[in-house]
Amino acid sequence: MSNPSLTPSPETHVGVGGDFARVFDTQDYLIMFNSLDEVSVVLRAHMILEEFLNIWCNRVTNTEDLFAGTFVPFKTKLIVARNLGLASEYEEILDRFNEIRNRYSHRRKYALEESRLNSIKDKVNALHSEPPMLPCEEYHIYAQGHDQFGRPQEIRHEWSSTDMKKKVLLVVVQLVMKLVQWMQAEFNRRGIQYSLVTWPVSAPESGSAPA
Repeated sequence: MSNPSLTPSPETHVGVGGDFARVFDTQDYLIMFNSLDEVSVVLRAHMILEEFLNIWCNRVTNTEDLFAGTFVPFKTKLIVARNLGLASEYEEILDRFNEIRNRYSHRRKYALEESRLNSIKDKVNALHSEPPMLPCEEYHIYAQGHDQFGRPQEIRHEWSSTDMKKKVLLVVVQLVMKLVQWMQAEFNRRGIQYSLVTWPVSAPESGSAPA
């Protein structure tokens, strides 16, 4: 199975590039969707969120790579991002994700507690967006593909019936969408140049070759 999505939309897909290309890399979300263990999902999500810190710090300081030349821990990047104006509500959520990631790193048999994820989920739900987004509990993710016999199939995951791995993915996707929206608005307010490239990609007509 492949191509996870939040809402069924067989006609159109939206591509994102420019400064935000790394946080919308399809491969990252496919890996998280297909992962068989929680730690892989958390680690991949952590890398995506770290890219947001890189984007924010680079664009605000007008540098190509503010952290080039040495290893800079996530926590340090988060503090720098906060000092450069990252909103406190996002700082808190990213800090909590970092704590979860560190628990997996230092405890061999650690399993994410649902109460801990729910606490983050509630904070993500409370983040402002325009227009308002549905809460994580009302989103679903699905994958379309073909089975071993070539028959089309679809797998759908909803909050109430899915496992912890998919719940983490649902929370991360909503956080990513809200964080992009907030960052765009803040860049615009500050007059900071950035690129966000979107384009509709429709299925090719019969007989036409892909571009």
